[in-house]
Amino acid sequence: DAAAVGFEDHDCKSQSKSITKQLNTTFAIMVFKAHRSSIHADADAADATISTIVDHTNKKNDMSGNIDSQAADADATISTIVNHTDKKNGMSDNIDSIKAYFSTLDGKPDSFERFEEQFHMLIHPDVVVKSYQHDDMKYDDLIHLVKTHFIPKGCVSEVLEVIDNGDGTLTSVVNNHLPGEDGDVTYQRAYFNDEGMVVKVITTSQFGDLVDRVEALPGRKEYTRIVDA
Repeated sequence: DAAAVGFEDHDCKSQSKSITKQLNTTFAIMVFKAHRSSIHADADAADATISTIVDHTNKKNDMSGNIDSQAADADATISTIVNHTDKKNGMSDNIDSIKAYFSTLDGKPDSFERFEEQFHMLIHPDVVVKSYQHDDMKYDDLIHLVKTHFIPKGCVSEVLEVIDNGDGTLTSVVNNHLPGEDGDVTYQRAYFNDEGMVVKVITTSQFGDLVDRVEALPGRKEYTRIVDA
């Protein structure tokens, strides 16, 4: 009997050790799982934080992009306004130059000297004047016409209007008074380069007819003798 009791005590101790070992193992597993769960939770939280930071950064970048876009639009608008203002100022200067040019053809004794000065400032050396019923006229042709015929024969130009066509060109409405005539209105459309010089002129058919009639006029002295007679 004593031996049986000894075996039972030994079995109980063995079972107790086994249970304790199982409990320890189970506890360790539970602790590990809890720790792993905590790690996963921390990782999820970190991912969420990173995602929030990325979203915030993207929003800032988007806002920065919008600001840059708005700034670019503003710069483009300002540039357009400045260019438009410069063009308006440039056309205003061109209008003044056109008026000053024609004002020299007033029949006064110093008319050609004043005309020549304005002509060199306004008319480009490569200018071409195109008109119906007359050959194209160049730089030297225009000076010859004014110096040899228009001024010596008593012709006078009167600017009625200078029209801004809105495309960088100006149309001068000019009433040309020939001796013995009431007037001959021509329309002369001038094209300018970036320096404000006239590089091309397109006129109505009346201009070609006007040039022919001016060239056909007698000289001022001869014309005076005819009138006196």
